[in-house]
Amino acid sequence: MTVTKRGTNQVMEFETVEHVQQPMIQKVVNYFLGDGENPCSGDIGVETLMLMDEFTSRNW
Repeated sequence: MTVTKRGTNQVMEFETVEHVQQPMIQKVVNYFLGDGENPCSGDIGVETLMLMDEFTSRNW
C-alpha cells in the first residue's frame, strides 16, 4: 500500500494472510445449517451497508 501525504510517498507492505475470512464463512454456514447462532444481526448488517454506501458515494 502506498500512502501519499504532503507529496511524500510511504510504501507499506503486509504479509498475505491465507483464509482470513474462513472463520466467518464457517459461522454463516453453521447458522444456515441450524448448528449455530447468527454471526451478524440485521442491525449490524444495515450499519455495514450504510458505511459501504458512504464510501462508494464519496468522490475521493
